[in-house]
Amino acid sequence: MKVYSTYRQRGGFNWVSALLLLIFVAAIVAGIALGPKYYANFNLRQKAWSLMVRASELNDMQIREQILAEVKDRNIPLSADQLHVYREGKDKIIVTYEYEWPVGLPGLDDVNLPFKETLEREVTEIKKL
Repeated sequence: MKVYSTYRQRGGFNWVSALLLLIFVAAIVAGIALGPKYYANFNLRQKAWSLMVRASELNDMQIREQILAEVKDRNIPLSADQLHVYREGKDKIIVTYEYEWPVGLPGLDDVNLPFKETLEREVTEIKKL
């Protein structure tokens, strides 16, 4: 009686393992190149949101200046012309920005990551105790 192995290939080069390794390495390289950009944009959105919470205390120019300071600290390619802070009536504040961040990936031309945010929040009076 002959016993057949479930493995078709013993030793030698395994194409499936090589392909999985290539995909894994590509994912790591892409994560290293793209991750910090998305994280910086996330932090910018959080900073803008936290300033919008204080909109009853701050005017539009103060909010704008603090957002631009965060942009400068994180080296985000967002210019003052691309950032808009305005109010609709007395009860709503809106922050919008749109920019592209160039990223160089190995073996590819530079890729521009587009970031576009529109944040809206109701202005509420903060009661002090």
